[in-house]
Amino acid sequence: MASGLQINLHKSKLYGIEVTLGVIEQVALCTGCGADSFSFMYLGLPVGQQMLPTGCNLDRRGVDLESLLCQCCEVEQEEINHLFFECNFARLLWLEVAKWLDKSIPTFLEVTDFFIWIDGISAARFQRVIMESICATLIWVLWTYQNNLLFGDKKYKKEFMFDSIVSFSNNWDLKKLKG
Repeated sequence: MASGLQINLHKSKLYGIEVTLGVIEQVALCTGCGADSFSFMYLGLPVGQQMLPTGCNLDRRGVDLESLLCQCCEVEQEEINHLFFECNFARLLWLEVAKWLDKSIPTFLEVTDFFIWIDGISAARFQRVIMESICATLIWVLWTYQNNLLFGDKKYKKEFMFDSIVSFSNNWDLKKLKG
């Protein structure tokens, strides 16, 4: 280097975007850097490695749970991709929202697929705000439903969840557009 400065690789950290921590660790070994992950909020949700306290993440943290199964389907383990995108109940809600919006919404396999899709929506500001609000509302309603099944006194009915998405979306869209 012309300045004489050198990069101190053993003090450096390698971060990845849309890759697993395992991939980051493999590349870090080759470079001599440490591997790390970061988190941030997007559409009101924490994004990063195992941030949401799903059943599987709580189990990894040593929390003793009665069951690790998804509260909606009771078939698969409760982890983020299943909860929001793979669970049959979540898929039905995504289909209902797509029908309501008269839009084609792809099937997401991972949270990153969702963020890539939502970031790639090309629409007028008004339409984009509505799409983002509705999608965030759907995810929030699923999360709230799961938590109420586990911890809540009152049990929400599955058949009213789509109505909740419509109601909350309408309220949030109006407030967001005015701001």
